[in-house]
Formats: sequence, C-alpha cells, structure tokens
Amino acid sequence: MKNPVNNPQAVASLYRQIPSVDELMGRPRLAELVRTAGRGLVLNATRNVLEGVRAAIQHKPEAMEGALDAARIEEQVVDEVRRALEASLRPVINATGVVLHTNLGRAPLVTAAIEHLRQTATQYSNLEYDLDARARGKRDVHTARLLTSLLGAEAAVVVNNCAAAVFLVLNTLAKGAEVIVSRGELIEIGGEGHSLTDSRDQWIIGTNENTAASLLLHEDYRDYYGREGFSVHTGYYTRQDFITAQLSVAYVLDKYTSLEKRTEWSIFGGRKVFRPNPVIDDGRMRSIVVTPGFSTETRTSRGQEGWTIYGTAEFADERYGGDFNFSQAIADIRRYQPLSWYDNFNIRLRVGTSGGKIPAQKTFELGGLSSLHARPYKSETGNRMILVNAEYIVNGDFLRDLDFWPSGLLRHFNFIVLSDAGLMRSAPSEEGWMKGFEDIRFSEFKHDLGVGLSNRSGSFRIGFVWRTDVKSPGRLFFRFERPF
Repeated sequence: MKNPVNNPQAVASLYRQIPSVDELMGRPRLAELVRTAGRGLVLNATRNVLEGVRAAIQHKPEAMEGALDAARIEEQVVDEVRRALEASLRPVINATGVVLHTNLGRAPLVTAAIEHLRQTATQYSNLEYDLDARARGKRDVHTARLLTSLLGAEAAVVVNNCAAAVFLVLNTLAKGAEVIVSRGELIEIGGEGHSLTDSRDQWIIGTNENTAASLLLHEDYRDYYGREGFSVHTGYYTRQDFITAQLSVAYVLDKYTSLEKRTEWSIFGGRKVFRPNPVIDDGRMRSIVVTPGFSTETRTSRGQEGWTIYGTAEFADERYGGDFNFSQAIADIRRYQPLSWYDNFNIRLRVGTSGGKIPAQKTFELGGLSSLHARPYKSETGNRMILVNAEYIVNGDFLRDLDFWPSGLLRHFNFIVLSDAGLMRSAPSEEGWMKGFEDIRFSEFKHDLGVGLSNRSGSFRIGFVWRTDVKSPGRLFFRFERPF
C-alpha cells in the first residue's frame, strides 16, 4: 500500500478496515466478558477503543497498517475492561516527610487492627447487638467507650459527615433555642451611581460578540443612549439543591439623552456604514423595577438541562418626579431539554406588554439576530410582543459507528434546525397589560426556518434561514455566542 499520509484513498481504506461494534461484541473473549462483567461495561470499552483507533488513523495513518485486525482490537478491548475493573487504591511509599498525610490515606493501620478488622468483617458481628442483654443495642458504643476514656468526656459519638456533626451539636447544646444558619440565602441592600452609555439590546447580542462584529464586519447590532443617575435596591437570593431563585426591587432615578453615532472605523467591511443611532425620548425617569425569577438550569455531559424563568416589571410615574408615565412587563421562559446522548431541544418564550405613554427607548422591537432571524433587523415594533425561538441540536457523534472516514470528525460538530415565530401588536396606551392579546391567529405571526452547523458547545454557529410566512431569499447567519 502507498504511504497513506498523502493518500486520501489509503486513509479511507484504513477506516473501512475497522471492525464494527457488533462484530467485536460477538467475538468469544468479549462475549465471555459480557457474561462476567456486564454488557454495558464491555460496550463502552469497545466504543472507547474504536474511537482511539479512528483518532490514530486520523493523526498517524502510517502506523495503523496491519493494526486493524479484529483479534488485535479485541485484545485492546479486553485490556480496557481489565483496567476498568482493577482496584484504584494501591500501596505507595510515603517519602514526603509528613507522617499523617491526608492525600496518602493519613495513618496506616497497625497489624492488630487489620487482623481484628479481618476477623469481624468476614463474618457476622455484634455491630448493633448487646450480647449481655441479648437484645438490640447501639452501634456507637464500640467507639464511645474508647473516646470517653481518651478525652475524659461524659459521652461520645462518631459520625461520618460534618452536617450530622453540626446537627448533633446543636441538638445537644441549643435545643429549644434559635440558631442562625446559612442555607444558601443572601439578602442584599445597596445603591449605585452611574453615568454610562447604555443599550436596551443586551438580550439580543452580548458585548463581546457585538464588539467583534463592529471591529471586523462594520456591523453594530445595538442602539445606544446616555443614562446617568442613581438607584437604591434590595434583593433576596437563594439556592436550594438545584433551584436558584431571586426577587429584587429597585428605585431608579435616571436622566436619558440621545446619542449620535460618530464613528465609521472598522478593520473590514469596505464601504459599509454603521446604522444611525435612533433618537430616544430625552428626559428624567423615576421608576420602580421589580425582577423576580428562578432557574433549575444545570450543565450535564449531554448539554444544558432545566428551566429558567425570569421577569422584569417597571413602573414609571410623573408623581415620582419624572417626565414619563408608563408601565411595562417582560417575561422570559426557557427550557433546555436533552433528548438522548446525541440530541437536545431548546426553546424560549419571550412575552412583553406595556401601558401608558411608552418612551422610544422602551418600545419592543423584533427582527434579525436572536429574534426573527430571517426578518430585517428591528423591522417589527409595538407595545405587545410574543416571541418563540426553538432549536433542535444533533451532535455528529451519533455517526460514530458508521464505517466511513468523516464520521470521526463529525463528533466535533452539531447539526442545528432552528425556527422562530414572532407577533407584534400596538394597543391603545390606556389599555391594561392583558388587552391586545385577544383573538391571536397564527397567520399574524412572522415565522422562519433554518439549518446550521456549530461547534460542540453550540456557541460558534453558521447557517441559513428562510422566511416561511412569505417567499423570500434565505439569509446567512454567523454567531459565536448562543442566541439564548
């Protein structure tokens, strides 16, 4: 065979020589291991070995000629299973100079203790039985008599974790009294002064991604305004097990001013120009902002999993000393759902409603990045908003057992199918929050469908999206942060 390093056909031939998982699992030695060690362990070992073989072909194909025989790979699987079944604790020599070394098992047991342990652990014992009373006893008496003698204490008990020790101490020394105990809770009271260039578009695109787009592509996906003032706030935050919850209330005193966009500098982008910064409603704003929310989101080996539900309600009133009189509420609900080892389904529902005379900087906008990908940027405006974003993600690793050479590369990529649907309405300013959502029909929604390719984490992604409500050309999208 020709040197496979510079011969794609030879490399492809090596990939075709790799035996399948089923072929290996049916070989006599592995079949015997399935009987003694369990199918799951042997199957995982087989897949790990085959993955190593594919990686070896990818990086050093010349070393794999003649190494793809099923018997040789079977031997590797056997060794992998044996390593998995070996005990992980092994004797070592302590040459550190530290006699009681936590990382090395602290103090070795004396021979007499080991012999006593062998005698009692290899047969039944009176662990929780009183031989004198010939009745059930207590298991802590065996250590209690030694500790009381050693420490001169009235009584003693041994537990195997700090939480149990704290409970027993409190039950003994503070029974019937109040004890302050932290349980993952935080109460915050504070204030801040600020003078900054702000934007309402943080939910659309992150700062790092927008900065990169501005420098490299001559595209700025945020609109800006000046905001200066101060705020006072209080908040309650708690975490119990896998649930994180919060409730914060702030009183905000701000002065808003319009800003001009005064730069056209970019590394690339040719003759493109930045979008003009829209004019806002200048003035003083005095408002109360309430932010509740909770999350069960966790990161697993299969990706994100859980719920996040957060909301914001803002109430501005001229009676507080400001120039604006309005109210607004936004809810953002997300579900991250792994479906199997290879695919995930993620969905976001974002709903907003406003009442009163809404200043321009508080108007809802949809279209473009992170909202309706196939629509022009911020092409939809109003004071009633419904947005649904959904994505189905499949990792290329589901092709790992196929006998063709790109399958080893595809595990580093995700295939994405995404869809967006959005509704924007404008209701009379005097209407309540729920007015304006009546008689909603699917035909009112703007919607699209797209496909893309991303890296394993789903952050870097590229693809095309097409409108499905009307016929129009597809749009290319590229992101290096997750849209939600």
